[in-house]
Amino acid sequence: PSSVLAGGDVVIDGDFGPPEQRQSIHATGSEFSWDVAENSGRLIGVPFAHVTQGQSLIVAPLLVFEGRSLLVVKGPKRLSLVHAQPPPLWDRARNAIFSLPRDLGGRRVEIKVATDSDIRYDAGRSLVSILGRCTAQTPEFALAADRLFLKLAADGGGIEEARAFGAIRVSGGPQGLSLTGAALVYRPGQGAVEVVGAPRA
Repeated sequence: PSSVLAGGDVVIDGDFGPPEQRQSIHATGSEFSWDVAENSGRLIGVPFAHVTQGQSLIVAPLLVFEGRSLLVVKGPKRLSLVHAQPPPLWDRARNAIFSLPRDLGGRRVEIKVATDSDIRYDAGRSLVSILGRCTAQTPEFALAADRLFLKLAADGGGIEEARAFGAIRVSGGPQGLSLTGAALVYRPGQGAVEVVGAPRA
């Protein structure tokens, strides 16, 4: 067939990403179409479609699949990512000695992203791109920026690096931090945050 159409309670289970990096996804919506010749499809949800990959969740009225490794999220949307912070040194040593799971004792932090702009998820590059005003929030901090790029860890364990640009504002933390600047780089594995462009506290 040249196209596939489905309606009603649509449920999709399959693999997403390039052959060497494919991960399972679970998607639900009310209408799905796939153009075989164009190798692209659309999942519509009334009011929202949902896509789950690992512990990450995307909720939006329209999801556009461009091939099997690029997903464009349109309309008002939210994206929830779970970042696995590495366990303390003692726990890492214990895990190695007793052949326990490497991330046992680590902390899982949910990161909620909201924007009215398109979100592009390139599974081949493990990159989430938001080219419009957006917010990202954890239980401790909130970030607002004009553009946001999230490099995801290859093992699906969360975020390897976050880069934000434009009118940056970071707030929160135990001391009520408030910081502004023009660019931000955050590397969770190192616990390092760098703000440049005349940052002000």
